[in-house]
Amino acid sequence: MSQGPPSLAQRLLKRLLFVAAAPRSASTRIAGVDEQFVITALLNGKDAACSRALTRILLDEVGPALAERRRDWNIDSITIQRGVPGSRPIVFFFELTRTYRIAAWLCGIAGTPQPPPYHLNLCPLFEAMIELRFAAPPPREVMAGVHAILDAPASFDPPVLLGSSLQVRVYDGDATSAVARRVNICFLVRRPPDVTRAACQDYWRHQHAHLALENMKYLRLTRYRQVHTTAAPLPGLDDTFDGVVYAEKRSFLQLFLDLLKPDTARFNSTVVVDECHFTESTPVTLMRRIAHW
Repeated sequence: MSQGPPSLAQRLLKRLLFVAAAPRSASTRIAGVDEQFVITALLNGKDAACSRALTRILLDEVGPALAERRRDWNIDSITIQRGVPGSRPIVFFFELTRTYRIAAWLCGIAGTPQPPPYHLNLCPLFEAMIELRFAAPPPREVMAGVHAILDAPASFDPPVLLGSSLQVRVYDGDATSAVARRVNICFLVRRPPDVTRAACQDYWRHQHAHLALENMKYLRLTRYRQVHTTAAPLPGLDDTFDGVVYAEKRSFLQLFLDLLKPDTARFNSTVVVDECHFTESTPVTLMRRIAHW
């Protein structure tokens, strides 16, 4: 049974909650694609005391141990990111708008199909991330060595390791701001049960990326990058998530000030509705780079 046209109240609510997203343009092009092999390690401390010491362990033990083997293991680069202190209220905003009840309500207002029910844990899942870039997929012995280093700190939970052979650089913007001040809004992509990984990543790369790219005036990012998990994990890697989003802002202060703008919140609602095509139950963290080799 077809529904009637939306009421005046529904039309007004839609204008209040969403932006008029720019139409897709044939002239818009993503910044590029990288086909290096990337291992993303998602890390947590086991208790509050370890959480406070996690940065020291990463900088004094884990990072140097990986850097020492960089040449032998053909690692192109090592990047360590740590959760930004005091970022929980901002992260909670992004997570709250991605809970099932709010996402389904927004889809109803937007006139798009609602996602199937899901549960989102509103507690932070990971406190740190390590990204290892290789020219080619590492052999089994290198994977075992990486695992041994990341498993060594007894106060760490077992890490979650994702492998990627495709990274999409959707947007490369301002390269002049200080790297130490930049922050990444990191989204872990997890597809709905009835969506294949190929379909999830295809929509994410070709449809969702252009939505972000053509409306960058609302996002005001310095960079936006997608890291796509491989179709099947290599030995030693996990299959928990379908990829990682890095939406980089110039600073924590800029991110905070931008969130006070009504259009930023309205575009976030627009993005949430579009995300329902390819992801659900999306964990979010706010990370800052603390080391790079």
